Amino acid sequence: MLNNYFGIIKSSFKKGFVYKIDNLLSIVNRIIEVSVLIFIWKAIYGGTVSINGMNLETLIVYYAVAYSLNHIMTWGINEYIASSIKNGRINMELLYPIDYMKYFFCYKLGMVLRQVMIISMPTFIILSVLFHINLSFHFINILFFVLITFLSIIIIFFIELIFGLMTFYTTSDWGLQVLKKSLITILSGAIAPLEFFPTIIAKIMNILPFTDLIYSPTTTLLGMNSITGISIILIRQFIWILVLYSISKVIYNTAIKNITIYGG
Repeated sequence: MLNNYFGIIKSSFKKGFVYKIDNLLSIVNRIIEVSVLIFIWKAIYGGTVSINGMNLETLIVYYAVAYSLNHIMTWGINEYIASSIKNGRINMELLYPIDYMKYFFCYKLGMVLRQVMIISMPTFIILSVLFHINLSFHFINILFFVLITFLSIIIIFFIELIFGLMTFYTTSDWGLQVLKKSLITILSGAIAPLEFFPTIIAKIMNILPFTDLIYSPTTTLLGMNSITGISIILIRQFIWILVLYSISKVIYNTAIKNITIYGG
């Protein structure tokens, strides 16, 4: 059975290497986005040393890390699931000798490994050179960053699964994809760190699972979270994993009983 899992991860990992131009454009797109944001914030800071407790140098590193993670969190399996429901491929996937959710989790892992190697890491390296970023992160922060990011991948997997499965009911996925990406972009801290949001809004965002996708791992790597703060993040992530798993399981069990195949 393990061979089946590794086979899915390997297949998903290799798949993206075919689209070389698409990968290159994704890197260029993120570099342009980050550069524009940094130039805007440089103008906002002007001669100011710090705004809301964050200096410009820290903010530049924040955006470099955040937008390196952004591709992993905004592009995922929900598009693939929606496509398989519409074209009837799901009819075959349900017959695979592996649980449907486990199949897509392995597919997501392969996708993440590919995205890290060919998009996230090159993006961060290029941004580091362009903006002279200091890469002297503390080892313990790197370890917690990896752990929180891994749990974030599980969280985003269930979010993507839920949005993908909603296509069972809507039969159209475009609006769902736009909604998912908008929620993640706005609420994850990709546009701006939580420090720049109104206090009440930041508190609400801190309760939701989206901040743990980008803001939490990024601020942890930058050493902005204490051990207590990191513990709270980890506890919150485990709670949201259980909640999102339960929701996705209910949606799947309900949807599969009323499945309508388009194209199959």
